[in-house]
Amino acid sequence: MEDLVALASSCQFLVIAGAEDTWSRGAAELDATCSDRGLTNLTVEVRPGTHAFPEDDRGRAYAFLDRHLW
Repeated sequence: MEDLVALASSCQFLVIAGAEDTWSRGAAELDATCSDRGLTNLTVEVRPGTHAFPEDDRGRAYAFLDRHLW
């Protein structure tokens, strides 16, 4: 995944992951790897919980889209 983030360096990426979510495993490692590589176009937010898209996460996603879509 970090290669995709690097190849699309002009695009912003957001990952909102639940710490107990099977489908989100590796999110923190992805964040660390991209940071180590100097990539600044990835935002990773790991929150407590499982696979869900609660209101707080939707607010984060909409704010991200407001900042990065023209």
